[in-house]
Amino acid sequence: MTELEHLEALPLDTLKSLAASSRTANPLEAITILQLLAERSHAEEDYESMQQWHSEISNIAMEFGFSEIAADSFYQSGLACIFLDEEVQSLRAFEEARRINSELGRDSEILACLLAETDCYIMLDDFEAIIRVGKQALDLSRVLEDFSAAARAALKIAAAYQFLEDDPFGDLLEENYRIALEYAEESLRYSIDSGDTDGICESTLECAEILTYLDKEDQALAILREAISELNNGGNYTNMYPPLLSQLYAYESRCLFYLREYQASLDSGSRALDYFFLHTPANEPTVFEADVRWTFSRCLTQLEQFDDSLFEVQRAMKLAQQCGSYDLYFRLLEEQTHTLIKSGRDIEALMIAKGAIDEYESDVVQRIPSYIYCGFIIAAAHILEDLERWEELLEITGKVHEINDYYLPVNRAIRIDYQRALALFELENKSDSIEILNGILDSYDPNSSDWDIPSALKLRGKILIHDKLTLAKKDFEEAIRMFNSQDCKEEAAEVEELLRTL
Repeated sequence: MTELEHLEALPLDTLKSLAASSRTANPLEAITILQLLAERSHAEEDYESMQQWHSEISNIAMEFGFSEIAADSFYQSGLACIFLDEEVQSLRAFEEARRINSELGRDSEILACLLAETDCYIMLDDFEAIIRVGKQALDLSRVLEDFSAAARAALKIAAAYQFLEDDPFGDLLEENYRIALEYAEESLRYSIDSGDTDGICESTLECAEILTYLDKEDQALAILREAISELNNGGNYTNMYPPLLSQLYAYESRCLFYLREYQASLDSGSRALDYFFLHTPANEPTVFEADVRWTFSRCLTQLEQFDDSLFEVQRAMKLAQQCGSYDLYFRLLEEQTHTLIKSGRDIEALMIAKGAIDEYESDVVQRIPSYIYCGFIIAAAHILEDLERWEELLEITGKVHEINDYYLPVNRAIRIDYQRALALFELENKSDSIEILNGILDSYDPNSSDWDIPSALKLRGKILIHDKLTLAKKDFEEAIRMFNSQDCKEEAAEVEELLRTL
């Protein structure tokens, strides 16, 4: 029996005693024993003990000048702290390991530390730090020609850029997405170079997601199909990687929906579930299946198969609820509301929207996020506008001003303001109505595709007819131009008829 085998056979208390007794006389033996204890703790998922053993190893190693051992134990200590959700302490350990490795010129170990640090910053949602440290990791991985590490670093940077904002409550900058796309494409190239199939899939999905945000769904679809083709043409890859194919087909389904190819989207979604159920029991609730069925529902709504659409969205809601994903559940509930509106079941939709609004306002736990609450307000307002219930419309749109943790995007703000102006006009409060309309139109983009802008011009023109005829004509002419540019021929014809009566 070797000495190591002899040590491995000893009980815990005996190993502790041996480590303590040999600490000064034979520090390397003490380190060997402590490393064995740390490995046992890791195997048993006792990360607190693992961290303590590695902390002791690094102390001994630093005291006796075993720098490489010290660096490795700081690194292992950092990993243990990640499992303990102690990211700040983990960062300190990785940074100390990196400092020692830098002194020793151990570039591969420095790279491992940098990648681990980015993982900590991801958990801390510190996106600027992810980019800063990720770029260091990417530069070093290029020097070392470690394509797998380069792919991982570039992918982390790409993800971080998508979360950068120009101010704490601002919209995400489109420029950040363009930069993110460059890094995602670089990650994909490095994944291909390293032959990492998982990496190719992850990078492809990241590229597709960014391209979708940039309204380049056709490009997203092309890279998804290329990755799918590579897997399917790889023979046994299809059997080896069903989880990868399921993810790729799911995103292909989403892109096809955005491109209005609804039947093709349904077919891709079905393939996604077929591959998914090769590695996941069909009766096990998952967010993945809920997301795919959400896309099913949206496609079926566009195909005016409303009963089937409601069936799919309700299945998705049940799955989300079983998974405890309340954000997804309420987004799906909002989707159900829109489907009911499109199928002509306005009263049912209004009841659901109002129920969600009441739950948000009375729920101490606040399970409904404010942006979804706002979505229910907009849905309810849409129905109340169609039903011409103006007092209720004013009341419900006023609720957005009570939200203090969500800044309305411009299109949503214009939608709410236009509806308030319309309700005030119908209630014969023209002065307040035109004040809101002036706020909408003072700095509008004449090339905007927002339907509410020409609608606001039309409404202001109707108010100005009796007092400022020239300005009213100008508003009507601009509304006609914008409606036509948006291919809203019926709305344009309606304003033309108003113009002819002047």
